[in-house]
Amino acid sequence: MGHNLLKVAAVFWGVLSFIGVAFAAGNTTVTYSLSNEQLLHLFPNKADQSLPTFYQTQSGIPATLAQSIQLYTQQSLKNDGLPFSKVAVTTANNGTSATVSITTPVYKTLSKVKKYGSMMQNFVNAGATGWDSVLACQGAAGCWNNPAAKDWAFFLPLGLPVVEQKAVTFLNYPPNDSLCGSNYLANFTMGRWNRLMQAAGIKNPILYDTIVDAHPIAAPGSGQASAINGTTSYFAASSGYDNSMLGVLTNPPSGTSFGQTLPVLVLGSPAQQVFGQLINYQGTGKPVPVSGVGTATLPGQTKPTAWIASSHPDVTTYQCCPGDTDTTHCPADSQQLIPSEITDLTSACVIQKLSLGADPDSAKASCSKKWKNPAGHNVCVQARLDYNYTAFDNNEAMACKCPYAAEQFCNSNSNNACANNASNQPLSCATFNLQCNGSTPDRTPIKYPATYCSTTK
Repeated sequence: MGHNLLKVAAVFWGVLSFIGVAFAAGNTTVTYSLSNEQLLHLFPNKADQSLPTFYQTQSGIPATLAQSIQLYTQQSLKNDGLPFSKVAVTTANNGTSATVSITTPVYKTLSKVKKYGSMMQNFVNAGATGWDSVLACQGAAGCWNNPAAKDWAFFLPLGLPVVEQKAVTFLNYPPNDSLCGSNYLANFTMGRWNRLMQAAGIKNPILYDTIVDAHPIAAPGSGQASAINGTTSYFAASSGYDNSMLGVLTNPPSGTSFGQTLPVLVLGSPAQQVFGQLINYQGTGKPVPVSGVGTATLPGQTKPTAWIASSHPDVTTYQCCPGDTDTTHCPADSQQLIPSEITDLTSACVIQKLSLGADPDSAKASCSKKWKNPAGHNVCVQARLDYNYTAFDNNEAMACKCPYAAEQFCNSNSNNACANNASNQPLSCATFNLQCNGSTPDRTPIKYPATYCSTTK
């Protein structure tokens, strides 16, 4: 890899100060403090002068550090499924410390809310390692200032489950729409992946959405991968950000009941490359393969971590049925819609089993048996919802726009998502889409998050 990890500043590890727990009028207030010299840079806010100008103009980004910590703490509590009536935040010492108070009306969840103090301080400490890596990259020619780089900003996986998560998902980098909208999950990628996990039988996919991106850099969703991959050496060292944040988020305060950390789902080739380095896969550090499973001990950890690797969540965006006439977007080597769906559904099945302590090889065997060719009804429905759902040019009608339409298409075509017409071309879903009238949830058209980043600079 191009550069060794450089340290341009010492890491100022904060000291957790748990202030206390107060009880009043049926509510309970948990108060804790966060402290780190880099705290101002770890929660995106317009008071941070290091935030690039492009993001300073975005209306969705909080104005102050206190507002940012408050917003993302509220999101984490909601995503963890923990009730709260109020989150209050004050900052001090020039943005290097903060006091957070969480008021919860349900006493039985108090023990879980109290865990936020230690968990978020550990998160902040790991995040500061990432900030140091960004500074090092910014000081090296061709790294942060790569000519291909566009609208980059440091962005940690904020607002996700931190005490109730079932697994950790390892990805590449967050799309900057998530930063502009101040919601890490508000993007096309996670919208599609969460729907896929539900199709695989995961009732609450949010608890599998605790993410570590190999490159904590918000950037446009396309055209940036090559430049961002050039920063890998700054984040991927055994003492670097990737390993530090994985260590925090795979070890929630309550731990697991099966003697391991939480499992890791590795999605997409950039993440597979970095994860292979971290666990020294097969003794050479080569990328972990799609559909590969295993158990490894991350550097510095004492407990082993089970893992499953799979394709990027957007893979079906670029896959079509055999014989698709839109050869511009569906060349012959991209006509693998059904196999891609089966791989995704199998991987989601495996990570769920791993979260319950299953052996990786046994989980893979069981899930591969469940999700296999010839594809059944559930695979057909998922494929028809995914088939060109980005409405590529003239092929928009290939996608079934609501679950009911997909169900009817599959029922009418013997569960063959790639059924052909008399001209041997894949059938459209246009006729069935007329039934997507919103009269019931199944008939409500699927909508993906809007584009949050304004192009006005």
